[in-house]
Amino acid sequence: MIEIKDVSKTFRTKEASVKALKHCSLKIEDGEIFGIIGHSGAGKSTLLRIINQLERQDEGEVLINKENMANLSKKELLEKRRKIGMIFQHFNLLSSKTVYQNIALPLKIAKVDPKIQEAKVKELIALVGLNGKENAYPAKLSGGQKQRVGIARALANDPEILLCDEATSALDPKTSETILDLLRDINQKLGITIVLITHQMEVVQKICQRIAFMVEGEIVETGLTEELFAHPKDSRTKQFLLTSIREIEKTSKDLKKLYPDGQLLRLVFDDQNSDQPILAKIIRQSELPLSIVNAHLVPSLKGTIGSMYVHVAKIDDHKLQELLSLFDSYHVKAEVI
Repeated sequence: MIEIKDVSKTFRTKEASVKALKHCSLKIEDGEIFGIIGHSGAGKSTLLRIINQLERQDEGEVLINKENMANLSKKELLEKRRKIGMIFQHFNLLSSKTVYQNIALPLKIAKVDPKIQEAKVKELIALVGLNGKENAYPAKLSGGQKQRVGIARALANDPEILLCDEATSALDPKTSETILDLLRDINQKLGITIVLITHQMEVVQKICQRIAFMVEGEIVETGLTEELFAHPKDSRTKQFLLTSIREIEKTSKDLKKLYPDGQLLRLVFDDQNSDQPILAKIIRQSELPLSIVNAHLVPSLKGTIGSMYVHVAKIDDHKLQELLSLFDSYHVKAEVI
């Protein structure tokens, strides 16, 4: 478990001081994928670097498996960091070294036996899908391939924790999707705790079990991914999510123009019910002709989350309430628009 307790950090220059973190507290469970989201400058990267103590906090504590990182000697901290891998936005590969050599670098620094190094690097190359690229140099790789090298290198010392600093921000959407799938696969296969920071909402929706929202150095809200996106409590979180809210409002408005008669319902699914044939069951039970007119479903770590719009011909209020109750019985949130 990673525990961040009341951590604050201020950067000082001759001209001014900037409070990057303000009394931040978090608990990240073993084996989960945890997202930290917020605008640029919110303090996400600083918080990430404090986890492995590349930055030292001014106040508060960082505990990993109940061990206070501030109490470790230089040698102990170095050993601890070997169990904390890190992936960077711009890959940070050595251009003069091949794929094989870049991945082997942490093992070489740790003075691992050359035969063990070779076996480990081959295993990692296969894991990240880079077979045949062992002798290629970074200049000959695509952005996605470079990030796969970065991921393999971060896994070289068998870390318990993987820190991802905007790991997909420099990639196109399709490549980002493949990298997120790879990270999810690594989490499931190896049981590694992944802490991922991003400003891309679609990234945390797809891969993270829980998330924290940061604003100006503060953690303003933490919770399950689907819950925070569906029901943000803090006004600053709501403001951050305003883009998504506006998209929902625009979709609703456009659909009402297309379907002026009858009723339009917005259905919200989560990972617990999105893979069930609920709509088919409700059509059968209600004997109502429901039509799907729009859907936005996003794969998440545990399943699929998202929304769907359905249209039903004119029905009276009694029938409408029965239909809403039926959706509720299947734990689907239904809203009349």
